Amino acid sequence: MIESIGDPDNAESLRNKYEDLDPHDDRAVGDWVRDIGLAQFERETAELRAVESALKRFADGSFGECVDCAEPIAPARLEANPSAERCIVCQERAETRAGGVRTAL
Repeated sequence: MIESIGDPDNAESLRNKYEDLDPHDDRAVGDWVRDIGLAQFERETAELRAVESALKRFADGSFGECVDCAEPIAPARLEANPSAERCIVCQERAETRAGGVRTAL
C-alpha cells in the first residue's frame, strides 16, 4: 500500500529532517519542500495508475487474477489492496527481481 503522508512514523521522520535544516538557508527549506511535493505527486500518480489498471482488469473480466500466473489472488489481499495485480508468490518474485525493493502489497 502506498505510504500515507499522515503516517505517524513518516511524520516523525519528516519533522526530524526539517529540524536538521539550517534556518538561515532558504534554499535548503525550498529544496526540502520541493522534494516532499515531488514525492507526494509520484506516490499519488502511482496510486492512480494502479487504480486505472485495476478498473481495466475489472472491465475485461480478469480482475482478481494474477497477471503473471493467472491464479486467483487471495480475497484478503484484494480487500487490503484492491489494485493488487499479482498473487503473493508472484509479487515476491517481482520484488526480488527488482532488487528487493518493495513495489506493492
